[in-house]
Amino acid sequence: MSRRTESEGLFESFCASHGIPLTRVAVGSGRSPDYEVTIGGYMVVVEVKEIEPSDEERAAMERTAKGEIVVHRVTPGEKVRRKITSQAGQIRSRTKGQAPGLLVLFDRAIMTRHLDPYQIRVAMEGFDTVVFAVPHDSRQGVRRLGTKAGKRKKMTANDNTSISAISVLEQRADGRPELSIFHNRHASTPLDPGLFRPFGVKQYTLSHSEPGGIGEWTEI
Repeated sequence: MSRRTESEGLFESFCASHGIPLTRVAVGSGRSPDYEVTIGGYMVVVEVKEIEPSDEERAAMERTAKGEIVVHRVTPGEKVRRKITSQAGQIRSRTKGQAPGLLVLFDRAIMTRHLDPYQIRVAMEGFDTVVFAVPHDSRQGVRRLGTKAGKRKKMTANDNTSISAISVLEQRADGRPELSIFHNRHASTPLDPGLFRPFGVKQYTLSHSEPGGIGEWTEI
């Protein structure tokens, strides 16, 4: 069995503290084990993964520690997009369209928060895009028509629907682990918000003010 990671230890601690039955499922080939949790008689397939700092981020941290002023560029949602891409197939093969799949992410980076709500949103729904109307008559002004979700979206009606939600795993100042869950509105098997509600888990869904518009996270 492969060695347990810090994030796996935190997730197991979370489940143990709330009395959530959990089973580690070894997947072989040296890969980390996955989990199946049972809540209220329902099974949820869980992947727990860590976001590691890149070589560039490590170098920036070292320079910052030496007192240098460092400008570090980050593409919003990129780390989350990579985890969705790498884990969607495995989650799909285990849920088989019959159980919800939960991708749990733990951020080990120091300088950049890769798992704040905005990063999760643009990874799932794409970059914010503003639509303008440019008139043929140059004497008329450019009009702003509205906003919409743009490129690099990973969650659509046809893509990665086996991932029912993305959960952010964090460690509080007192050492206790906590989860927050961001639901995928395109999920083929949605995760029932009521399953995790008794454990004080904050949960969010995207609300859309207009068709195709930019959604905002709303707590449910």
